Formats: sequence, structure tokens, C-alpha cells
Amino acid sequence: MDRLALLGSFFFTLLIATNGSMTSASVLARKGHNPRLGAVIGWLVGAAGGMIPALLILTLADRGSLAVLASVIGSLGALIALWHLTPDRAQQGSDLPSDENLRRNIVGRHVRGTIMKWLFIGSIAIALITLGVLLWTIINKSVGLVAMQYAVQPDELVLNGEPTGRELEDLAADELQAVLAENVRVALLRVYLLQNVVNADQDKWADLSPQLVSEVLQGKDYPAELADLAFNKLDETQAATLLALNLDRGAVEDIIFDEVIQPEVVEGWSLWASLTDRDAIAAITAVDYPDAELEWRSWVSWEFLSSPLDPRKPDDTGIRPGLKGSLLVIAFTILVAFPVGVGAAIYLEEYATDNWLNRVIQTNINNLAGVPSIIYGMLGLAIFVRLLE
Repeated sequence: MDRLALLGSFFFTLLIATNGSMTSASVLARKGHNPRLGAVIGWLVGAAGGMIPALLILTLADRGSLAVLASVIGSLGALIALWHLTPDRAQQGSDLPSDENLRRNIVGRHVRGTIMKWLFIGSIAIALITLGVLLWTIINKSVGLVAMQYAVQPDELVLNGEPTGRELEDLAADELQAVLAENVRVALLRVYLLQNVVNADQDKWADLSPQLVSEVLQGKDYPAELADLAFNKLDETQAATLLALNLDRGAVEDIIFDEVIQPEVVEGWSLWASLTDRDAIAAITAVDYPDAELEWRSWVSWEFLSSPLDPRKPDDTGIRPGLKGSLLVIAFTILVAFPVGVGAAIYLEEYATDNWLNRVIQTNINNLAGVPSIIYGMLGLAIFVRLLE
């Protein structure tokens, strides 16, 4: 059985049956019947008329589109039959209802109003519940325990051929410089110089590499004996010295952390699991990742918001391009749409005459207001992106 077709049939049947329930309350009240009973019977008839043919088609023929169409036609047909075949018991002596007929009509209007009120309350409740679920899902997926594994343990950094036995923050500045020189390839050290010290664009690196250190690092700190050396001739020790002279301690530690220690998240857990199953998570980590350490991590941070997309480092990638693009679209929309929209409204309301052009404009405005913006977005995607690419 096609579950998607079954869901579609149920949705359309529910929509038609609910509307039919409100109409049945008024129709049956005008025919002399109890409007409350009419609302219940209208809903049951609409629901049965839509779902029975849909289920029969799905069971016997398994035709999804035909089942959805049958649910719509069946539900509408059943309601129309109910309204026309219900006997008229109203004692109507004039064109206007009076006495008991008037009371039933008023009750019918109240029943319709009550149904609309509860539909409104229900929709608001569903929207709030959905928003709450969305927010909880974001928080639940953004914070939690992770199993962090290192290529080199922070206290096992090699210095002069031997592990230091100390954490990164306990090393002196000259020791950090020596760790850089001994553990990071010289090509990477030169890249960090061009990227973090010179702040040169990547397309200029090839032109800068053969130049002298004094020219590449103009305005920066460098030992005098390196001034006349070509930048691409720097060895590990010289490049590490230049980095230590021009970057603060935190930046040097970051380079060591990324290129030597190389942290990697090998497993992660949601916030709820981290809070309720901490012991089980610790046991799993001890068995599957004996060299990993459990630590709390939040994936939503300033780095996540401000960093560019980097498919090579999924743990460190960010959403800056998407966020920036969204803000630019909003700003452009405000600058263009707001004055144009307000000006058009003032013109149509205060100055426009009643002619065919203004009627066409008014009709299009009503269509724009009545159709969800996502429909126009899909239309624009199909025309301006797919068709014209």
C-alpha cells in the first residue's frame, strides 16, 4: 500500500470533512434538524465518503494518485448527497426564519463559530509544539559529549627527539617554536606565514615565494640575517622563528594543535543521551575508542557562524557564506521592496483611477497575498535557475 497516497487521502478527506461539518450545521439547521448533530453527521459522512473509496483503491489496485482523487471526489459527493437528501422538516411560513427556525439557525452559526475557534486554537497549539520540537532538536544536536581522538597526545609532543611529558600550555615560547620546527613540514610553515602573517591572497602565493624575506615580510618582524634569503628557501627552524616573532602564543598553539596534535571527533552523542546515558557512553568509548577522551562540545559557536565552508574539515566548517547571503538578500529586499511596496499602496489607494490596468494590478496583488511565498520561490527556481542555466 502506498503510504504517501494514504497520507494524502487522509489529509484531503480531513480538510473536506471539517469544512463539510461546518456547512452541515447550517444546512441541517435550515431544514429543521439539530445543528450540533448535523455538524457531527457532516464530519462522519465526509470522512467516510473520502476514506472508504481511497482504501478500496489502494487495497485492490494500489493506484496512489487515483486513490487521492477518489478521496476528494468521494468526500465532496457524500457531503453534497447529505445536504440534498436530508428531508426538510422546517415549518417556514415566510421568507425569513422565525421562532424555532431562527433559534436553530443561530445555534448553527454558533456551532460553526465554535468549530472555527477550536481549529484556530489547535493550529496555534500545533505551531507552538512544532516550534518547540524544532528548538529542542537544534539544542539537542548542537551540544553533547564527543569522543575526541588525537594523532599525538598533547603531553607526548616531541621536542629534541623526546616526548615533553607536559601539556601544550605548560611549554615555554622557545619550546613551542622548537615543536613547530620538529613536527610541521616546512611547506606548511611557509603557508602559515603567507596566510596568517602576510595575509596574502592564495593566488599571490606563487609570486611571493621566490621573493626575499625582507620583501615578503615588509613591515613585519624578522631576523636581519634572513633579510636577503629567498622566502622559498626558508627551512623549518627559520620558518618557525618567523612565526613565533609575528604571531601571539595562542596562534602558535593553534597551529601545533591543528597540524601536530590533530584532534578528530570519532563519535558524538546528543545532549539528551549525554545527560541520561553518561555511563553507557563512557563504556562504549572505552571499548571502541580506547585512545579517545570524552569531552563536552558545542557545535554552535562564533567560529561556526564566522568560518567559511570547508569540506576538507567538516568539524571546523562554518556557515558564514550562507548567513552572509541571507542577510544580503534581506537587506536588498528591505531597500527595494519596502519603498516600492509602500509607494504602490499609496498610489492605488489614494490616486489610482478605476481602469483595467489598475484592476489587473490589484488582482495580481491579491494573488500574491493569497499564495504562499514558497510557491513563488519554487517557480523562480524552475524558471530562473533550472530553465536558464
